[in-house]
Amino acid sequence: NKKFLFLTNSSERSPKELRQKLMRMGLDVGEEHFYTSALATAHFLSRQAPGCTAFVIGAPGLLNALYDCGITMNDVDPDYVIVGETATYNFEMISKAVRLVLRGARLIATNSDLTGPVALIMGSEDKGISHSLIKLSDVRAQVPMQGSIESLNVSVAAGIMLFEIVRRRLG
Repeated sequence: NKKFLFLTNSSERSPKELRQKLMRMGLDVGEEHFYTSALATAHFLSRQAPGCTAFVIGAPGLLNALYDCGITMNDVDPDYVIVGETATYNFEMISKAVRLVLRGARLIATNSDLTGPVALIMGSEDKGISHSLIKLSDVRAQVPMQGSIESLNVSVAAGIMLFEIVRRRLG
């Protein structure tokens, strides 16, 4: 009769989904034994700013946790921009998030995982980056962009957003 809790920095799945995943592996663990970064983020905001609004880039596990804590979605003038794990990052979402933060929304990133894929940001795929660094990247994706930048690796879009916000705020 030991008490235990699975902690994860992943915001992608709900405790119910995590339970189902372990069930498929033959382990029967109740939902109450899982605590995700999505739950931590939602609980933090519900205590710090009850009734707040958020623009969210993330998977259903994050969205559901926020809804369950009374946080409503707002893509016009949110109190917070929340970035979590998702397979659907795109340049438009990241650009919107940057604009919202620059207009005053506070930024929260639900997790950072340095064991995930390594990525590179490249303007013109082969210019200015050594080929040995390019070989180290796990994922590269091209997104059509305007101006002189020809591509952007969307797997690091949240990192770019954080860097740009800090650079602009600190001058």
